[in-house]
Amino acid sequence: MRNYLVTLNNWALLPNSTIYRGNKKFDFYADETAVPQIIKEKLVELKEDATVIFKKAGETTKLSADLKKEGKPISVNEDKIKGGKK
Repeated sequence: MRNYLVTLNNWALLPNSTIYRGNKKFDFYADETAVPQIIKEKLVELKEDATVIFKKAGETTKLSADLKKEGKPISVNEDKIKGGKK
């Protein structure tokens, strides 16, 4: 599994546990062999242990893998972590 920060195509179905990071950027996990075809532009790609595979120049947004490594919550809003209220 890899952690991606991407911009998405219009009218895309979001993968489970997707977190909106602001400025049209979405943070989600996907298997590297089955990356969804909803990606418009890949900004950052990390392994689960927060090892950087790809990072677009100037990108400073922290991803879930980075925040887990630092021991911080992956989202300020608990609803984002749980996938919305049920």
